[in-house]
Amino acid sequence: MTKSKVKGIVAIVLAAACSVSAGVLSGCAGSTNSDGYNTLYDYTSTSPSNWNVLTYTDANDTQIMDYIHSYFFEFDYDFGGNKYDSNGNILSENIVDGSYEVHYSAATAVEDVTSSVDSKWGYTDTQKSDGGYAWKITLRDDLCWDDGTAITASDFVYSMQEQLNPDFFNYRADSYYNSSVVIHNAKKYLYQNETESYETPSSQGYESVAAAQAAGYTVYLNAWDFWNAEGYVDENGNECPQYIDINDTTVYDTAAAWAAGAEEDAFSAALIWQYYGSYLDVGGAYEAYLAILVQNTPVTDFDDVGIYAASDTELVICLDSPLYLLEDDGETLSYRAAYYLSNLPLVKEDLYEDCKVDNSSTGAYDTSIYCSNKVTTASWGPYKLTYFQSGKQYILEKNENWYGWDLEEYQNQYQTDRIVCETISSTDTIWEKFLIGELDSVSIDTTHSSYSTSSYAMFTPNTFTSSLQVQTTYSDSMASNNSAILLNENFRKAISLGINRAEFAQACTTSSLAGFGLLNSMYYYDVENGLTYRGTDAAKEALLRTYGFSLGSDGYWTDGTNTYGSLDDAYDAMTGYNLSQAQELVKTAITEMTNGTTDYSSYTWYQDGTYSASDIVWDSSKSITLEIVTSTTSGSTTAELMREYLQKYFDDITTGTALEGKITLAYKEQGSNWASDFQAGTGDLCTGGWQGAAWDPGYMLLAYLDSGYMYSQSWATDTESLTLTMPTGDYAESGATLTMSLYDWYLCLNGTEGSAYNWASGNVDNEVRLYIIAALEKAVLEKYYSIPLYYYYSATLHSAKINYISYEYNTFMSYGGLRYITYNYSDDEWTSYLSSVGNNLESLYKS
Repeated sequence: MTKSKVKGIVAIVLAAACSVSAGVLSGCAGSTNSDGYNTLYDYTSTSPSNWNVLTYTDANDTQIMDYIHSYFFEFDYDFGGNKYDSNGNILSENIVDGSYEVHYSAATAVEDVTSSVDSKWGYTDTQKSDGGYAWKITLRDDLCWDDGTAITASDFVYSMQEQLNPDFFNYRADSYYNSSVVIHNAKKYLYQNETESYETPSSQGYESVAAAQAAGYTVYLNAWDFWNAEGYVDENGNECPQYIDINDTTVYDTAAAWAAGAEEDAFSAALIWQYYGSYLDVGGAYEAYLAILVQNTPVTDFDDVGIYAASDTELVICLDSPLYLLEDDGETLSYRAAYYLSNLPLVKEDLYEDCKVDNSSTGAYDTSIYCSNKVTTASWGPYKLTYFQSGKQYILEKNENWYGWDLEEYQNQYQTDRIVCETISSTDTIWEKFLIGELDSVSIDTTHSSYSTSSYAMFTPNTFTSSLQVQTTYSDSMASNNSAILLNENFRKAISLGINRAEFAQACTTSSLAGFGLLNSMYYYDVENGLTYRGTDAAKEALLRTYGFSLGSDGYWTDGTNTYGSLDDAYDAMTGYNLSQAQELVKTAITEMTNGTTDYSSYTWYQDGTYSASDIVWDSSKSITLEIVTSTTSGSTTAELMREYLQKYFDDITTGTALEGKITLAYKEQGSNWASDFQAGTGDLCTGGWQGAAWDPGYMLLAYLDSGYMYSQSWATDTESLTLTMPTGDYAESGATLTMSLYDWYLCLNGTEGSAYNWASGNVDNEVRLYIIAALEKAVLEKYYSIPLYYYYSATLHSAKINYISYEYNTFMSYGGLRYITYNYSDDEWTSYLSSVGNNLESLYKS
């Protein structure tokens, strides 16, 4: 067990939260009822469709998944040593603010076995001495599924094999090679059917073109990316290949495309190298356009993947990057155990096999319906799914075969017997049900802000940043809606500068704050010392420069009009709003789009082979419709309010330009698949974002740099280059000036297998990682595909029927969650109480 108080980790809660009366809350918490049957009534706006731990795609899917899974290690409150009184009641008053403990749950022990595992895993003597690479997790011997079937270590091995199944290419597979948990050979097993790939020379460890050639590699130029030449043909009808040997003297020319006919504009890699070699060489500004053909060594035997069962209760994982699950004493659990390795994917083998679907188009089993309804769902958590009707309702009840019921650490917890969740999209309906006692919580929207001062109101910080996501995949709808102006970077920048974020957050949310960055104040780059990313000079400077501030030679920051005496003064004054500049940028964008000077080299809208640069259609004289993709807007007054404000901002930035009054924003409802539809090119805009990974902001950048997660799929982050001079320190690349693609920087930051450098947590100082994170955040923001709107704070009312163990937000435990919810009324008592007040709780909740 770990008991720790993290320095400086204090939740930032809005001042309105102070209206919650401590006296009222302590009075509520004093009377709990554990007799009778307790049902928690909840709602969701979108019914979940997939809670398969191998493939789930968003937070919506986790609403069932979180109830039916268990954890090796868990965070808990620090009760100062006394959690229970003599009668077994939880002493909530003993909770130590800002502190946490880490407990074993489904596991009973964890041991660093790096020095003793088989030599096949390839650990050096230094790695064996340092440790952290191989871990043996001892499981409880009473783990089982909800039907009583025993769970052993082999079940986790089978589940990982399915997670990495190369025929399925499951959505969550990258969690085990592209994150802090890099299982040995996981990626090679997943990619076993892809035997070769083009990689940059530096990513393979070569410092120059000559070094790569000396090693026997042919060095190629990616002509498609360098010249945007996909689909181009020469005068004999020969298509320009994507990769051209830099010694190839063949000229691939298209006279129509390059009317000037200059040799340096022809597609000869040799000529390009002659003219631009100093820029294209390894470390140069355009190294991303160079490639060497790497033969990948496939791993086809899962026995060579770093996970195996040493016995029925002993699970061993072998990692490529160290992960320190124990404190320096070698016995106490670190926060990293509960954060990075709380569990591993687990599916029920016989049921999962039955749920595999034969895809007739491929002739292989490559999809699964596991965890998509009641029959296909198995649980090893505290609750099990007992009813599911898509789009209507699901019900979970206690899983009597969960191991935790007999454990002392869960005594008098999980008092909820049943969870009933309805799918309700109408805000009015949700509030009607809450005020007559049929729901046990409700989000406070802008039309019900009068409840913000209620004694039952709660204001909660969140890692979620809501952004206006801009899609630039050229499509039929973009052509018909005349919305290709979004392809222009100056126009996208104008959108960003034309949004009054403070106004938007205040008008369209009940408690959120104006958002400027991809990562808000809930992200920590140094957890143990309580240091937030957003509070650092590097993170502040990244935003200041993004929004037009500069540092003068006199040491003062300026926004072009005002001068500020310190970085903090400038940061406090930053609004991200500059309407006059936005209007000028719109004029510039119109000119560029009209005369054809827009640079499309970074776009991949032609990825489906349908469109090329010459196909782009845009006319400044015609009206423009921008489609905002969403799941549904039915009954949502907040959605319409957001659209009205965004419409206002588009009207503002086009005032005085040729587009004045010509842009209309309209919702495009896509149901539960709205996010994947948007990523595939549907619509033009959406308001969405990502949350999670609060203690690993470097990993969180995956959402903005990996094409598997990015909302806008048109930005090729694997070719967009970034040059940085590394901070000084005790590591190999100290002080070096390096150029890599943004995606390669991300891979190095996370120590991903195959990356040129390993700057994962624990390998370099936190300050080095901080420098890279800030640089990547700035690079993403300045492309204006993700335009931050607000940092999300939830405002909710909870039912008088329930209590939370604490109303002080805890970074590790929130308010204790379902585990610690207690009941003032059983179901029968609640029904009687509602009858006594005429089934109307409005006056109670306004008190």
